[in-house]
Amino acid sequence: MRTFGPRLPSTLNEVAGISFNVIRFRKGLLPLGPSLSMALDNPANSFNFVRLLAAVMVIVSHSFFILLDGNRSEPLSWAAYDLGATAVNIFFVLSGMMVSRSFALRPNLARFLRARVLRIYPALLMAGVVTTVAIGPIGADVPVWRYFTDPANWLYPLQVAYDFAGADLPAFSHEMRHETNASLWTIKFELIAYVSFAILAVLGWAGSRLILSVVLAISAVAVTLGIGVDAESENAVASLARFAFAFTLGMLAFELRHRIGLSPALAFIAVAAALSLSLVPGASVWSILAFGYAALVLGGTTLRQAWAWTQRADISFGLYLYGWPVQQALVHVFNWSEGLIPAHIATSLLLAGSLAWFSWAAVERPALRWKG
Repeated sequence: MRTFGPRLPSTLNEVAGISFNVIRFRKGLLPLGPSLSMALDNPANSFNFVRLLAAVMVIVSHSFFILLDGNRSEPLSWAAYDLGATAVNIFFVLSGMMVSRSFALRPNLARFLRARVLRIYPALLMAGVVTTVAIGPIGADVPVWRYFTDPANWLYPLQVAYDFAGADLPAFSHEMRHETNASLWTIKFELIAYVSFAILAVLGWAGSRLILSVVLAISAVAVTLGIGVDAESENAVASLARFAFAFTLGMLAFELRHRIGLSPALAFIAVAAALSLSLVPGASVWSILAFGYAALVLGGTTLRQAWAWTQRADISFGLYLYGWPVQQALVHVFNWSEGLIPAHIATSLLLAGSLAWFSWAAVERPALRWKG
């Protein structure tokens, strides 16, 4: 067999010196980088940065949606998933991988559930309060005094804890005809994923490659068949299948971490194929696979400046929580034309980023200290 440079390693997870993992292709060999296992064990990995990038992608996508008023105006709207939906898929892939790693390191179910609640609810509840007190009056259709004296508005921080995107500030969302915080619709699926993981852990199946492969296959079939998807959107059944596939993919990636090589070239090819084949059957599944793998590759890359910053302040969740209401308020205050979309994005990132930093420093980081 013809080889190039160092000898061909016998297993995919062998990375030593200048040896490379390889995948055989029809015309030769494609070198791969270090394994996913090595990336996860590297304290200077960039997975926090990838989550931050995904949160930025959501805000960028939503600026097009809000200002041009429609899903078809969002970047990548012609692909299997637009830019914002792709970012959410990445969130779920990374979440499945990270919670699997967390539980593998400390297999304590009570601690696992406590950590998940502390990661979501303190920041979510604070976002409800900040949206009610600070953002709502700016984007409201009524005078400030009437806004603050309307009891319905003060119910929002309570409603958001269980109704998420369905919770409503009446005066805030009336004129623009959008939810108060549409981004929150995915949180219930994240909670479902956590509960499902806990059930698998109780049954001893959370680390079973066979069980995870079966779940992945079933959800892939459901996504491919488009169950619950109409011409414009997907219902709860379709979303459940989609996120089950993405989350399980992350779990399985962790279980196969020693065998998964991280190749920027392969990630580029996979993403290019996903965008090129967006209209063929199975494009949705391939999109999640391709962008999920690309996220793993980028996360496994040591970006020292990005790593240092995102270790000090992990604002990705806060940016996700505050992006939509800030963007809505900006539309209410200023008259934005189509040509000002870049300015709307930049202003949204600045304001939502400031609130996200506050959320991390004052709420999220202190809450995480209670994980145990």
